[in-house]
Amino acid sequence: MSLLSSLKPKSIIYALIFVLLLLLPKFVTDDYMLNLIIMTFVWGIVATNWNLTLGYGGMFHISQLTLFAIGGYSSALSIGQFGVSPWTGLVIGGLMSAIASLIIGIPSLRVKGIYLILLTFAFHFGVKELVTIFDEYTGGSMGLMVPSFSLGDMSFGSIHYYYFVFILLLLSLAVTRGFTKSYIGKALMAIRDSEVLATSSGINPYKYKMITFVTAAFITGIAGAFYAGYLMVIGPEIFSFSLIVNGLGMIVIGGMGTLFGPLIGSFFITYFMEFFSGLDEFRPVVIGAVILLMLIFVPDGLVQAFRKVSGRIMKKYFIGGRG
Repeated sequence: MSLLSSLKPKSIIYALIFVLLLLLPKFVTDDYMLNLIIMTFVWGIVATNWNLTLGYGGMFHISQLTLFAIGGYSSALSIGQFGVSPWTGLVIGGLMSAIASLIIGIPSLRVKGIYLILLTFAFHFGVKELVTIFDEYTGGSMGLMVPSFSLGDMSFGSIHYYYFVFILLLLSLAVTRGFTKSYIGKALMAIRDSEVLATSSGINPYKYKMITFVTAAFITGIAGAFYAGYLMVIGPEIFSFSLIVNGLGMIVIGGMGTLFGPLIGSFFITYFMEFFSGLDEFRPVVIGAVILLMLIFVPDGLVQAFRKVSGRIMKKYFIGGRG
């Protein structure tokens, strides 16, 4: 039996997609289009880790964008105030977001439902207010300039940033995959499905929620640091409520509680927003309407819808047609 024939169809599809994304800069030479793909990957990382807490953990919170912003600002401040390299800023951004997640997680993860939403909502706008108050350090409404990444004398261009964020995305997906397959992930999903039953089985909900929350925050903070270095600026617009709506839209549209759903949702939202760029302030309204329609007609997201359709096709034309 050959190696190819022993592989599952899903594994072959994943391998083909990986090769396609690996070779993509060879075919997409336009910097504008490459920039859209890079931003899609950045938001894909954010949405994937938000989905880890929301989709797999059942923790409905809106602090993921706050942690993303903290990662970006922490990296920018450490570079500007202490002269560290952007590479060190990546680690600092991740660590500061993880610490911030502990601060907000200690009180908020003990509650759920509307109370969790309100606490993280207050956290989001509290951090935004601090950025405004300490404008001497944060740049206030003007934001902070951030040096770009480089290796020695080589400055990064679009292709370098593409492969950089592609690696970060793969690491994020690998962590999510490993996490959900581990005992921690299984305990987390048990808590999501029935916290009472999980507790009676000896699972500590607070412990596993906190581990998940901090892990997702660390990776999100690194993505925020990359975002700041890539755009070479970070400002208070990162706290925009429309970005929260977009992030939730990526998870809902792609498929909550799925590995690749948030990434597919990220592609959808990013290109959808670009297509309707002329609508300006009305774009969040359009995105909200799309999310509502998806919840009505495709409640499980695009990934689950594709699985159902492909399963029916396989059953009708391949499995059902045998014999």
